[in-house]
Amino acid sequence: MGEKPVNRSIRKLCVLIAVLLIVQPMAAHAQGTSAITAQAAADEVKRLLTEFGVKGPLRLESLGPVTRPPSREPVLWMVTISAPKSQLYKAYIRPDGQSLGLFRGSESESFGGMSPRRLADVKTEKTVRTWMARIGTKETTRLAMLTVDEKGVGHAYFPILRNGHPFVSHSHYGYDFTFTASTQELLSFKASANPPPVISGQPVLDKDAALAALKQIWDTEIAPNAINVHHFLRVWYTLKGEPELGYYLAEGETSAKLVWLIRYMRMRDTGGAIQGGDDGMLIDAATGSRVVTKMVP
Repeated sequence: MGEKPVNRSIRKLCVLIAVLLIVQPMAAHAQGTSAITAQAAADEVKRLLTEFGVKGPLRLESLGPVTRPPSREPVLWMVTISAPKSQLYKAYIRPDGQSLGLFRGSESESFGGMSPRRLADVKTEKTVRTWMARIGTKETTRLAMLTVDEKGVGHAYFPILRNGHPFVSHSHYGYDFTFTASTQELLSFKASANPPPVISGQPVLDKDAALAALKQIWDTEIAPNAINVHHFLRVWYTLKGEPELGYYLAEGETSAKLVWLIRYMRMRDTGGAIQGGDDGMLIDAATGSRVVTKMVP
């Protein structure tokens, strides 16, 4: 039996809240940010909806804290705003104002489908660039992705840049929009801002050198371990897309370093079957060494 739409919406809402709680712990990388009040959070949500073209009047329906026991301090402000035509918008904003998730609650499909393709439309690109300009951030960004899926949901992503490079792997910082592709009506907006400091300098390794480093690590470390310890007959990988140069904050570090993110399909022959899955590796752009992570990049 299929999952009920209400249950799907609740599950997706829980995922959104978890992302806001986990991605940037309170006070992490805080650089002079100060807490905002509940009313200021509500005012900011109204301002954003207006900038995104949502027609008023906008009415505050509910406003309150999300806490994490045993502390009574708010971890998130939860804001619900209503607009004409029975549209309801829900938002979760951190008290430091640096992370925010906003979505149109009546649209379960705002999270999109499974088969996005590039959206080449001048009007849509102009719209999302206008939204980005009206947010009010002073961060340097670029439009890195503009797609539409089989449900007609558009998706635009603007990563925050440092020295012309984004943050890669699971340390993403940027601004994310979904919208109805046919009408350019906002469905959701997520902001993950205030990234950590970065180590300045130019990469020593170019793309080809990074790929060579991956092959050496695979041939001397990964493959021997898979064959001698796990007893696979053979293992190999197939590249997925181009290597991406960006910044990554390693666990326990205070500044992000330049790395090459190389995505690939990991394949193995168990003797009875060929198995595979998505994987990836981070290569230090200065040394060529492997950057160990607890999560698949």
